[in-house]
Amino acid sequence: MAEVPVTLTLSADTLRGHLQNESYTCEWLFQSYVVQKRAHVFAGGEDGYRDEMAFRAAVAQAVGVSIGEVTLVGSAQLGFSVKPGAPYRAFDQLHEEDARAPKSDIDVAIVSRKYFDATHEAVSNFTRNFKKTWKTNKYYSEPRKIKGDVKRADYNFLAYLAMGWIRPDFAPEGYEFEFSHVKDAWRAKLKRKVSFAIYRDWKVLEAYQVGAFKDLRMRILEES
Repeated sequence: MAEVPVTLTLSADTLRGHLQNESYTCEWLFQSYVVQKRAHVFAGGEDGYRDEMAFRAAVAQAVGVSIGEVTLVGSAQLGFSVKPGAPYRAFDQLHEEDARAPKSDIDVAIVSRKYFDATHEAVSNFTRNFKKTWKTNKYYSEPRKIKGDVKRADYNFLAYLAMGWIRPDFAPEGYEFEFSHVKDAWRAKLKRKVSFAIYRDWKVLEAYQVGAFKDLRMRILEES
């Protein structure tokens, strides 16, 4: 497989080309577009790089992990969406088309077995070993707002936990994550929503991200 020059812009069009060429594995795409690429939202030259590192460092310090265990994902990282419902949609495209639409979110992944296990234990203690249930929380004030067949925040929290993934938006009401103050500060600074997820290890994050690339590859090969 030919190597990609480090100066190559990894755009949506570039991804389409890589997807059509099956010698570029989905694992390679994950490493190139998600892990090693500069985050799109912070791509504005030297100041952007400083902001990206400052943001990741603030998150890392708040939760007690290394800066290498904090990464951005989604369109804030890539510059476009890889979700099946909106493939290749540019970051902030909806807001640019209609100023009333919100700006794109910044999605942050904390990948740390130590922090995952510590958070699992803390939430378990907070809910008396999950004996205390919660149908709704501050993110989902009404069950109907929860996507999926089971309209319960606690069910979805535990379902993702079993997959090695902690979703703070499904956490019980009143539980505070260590990164909350960093989230609030950078939401105000960047004027956009900042969301977090905690992964047990890189294998779990990679499996989710690779799944999106596989879906896009299947679609693009069927169309060609």
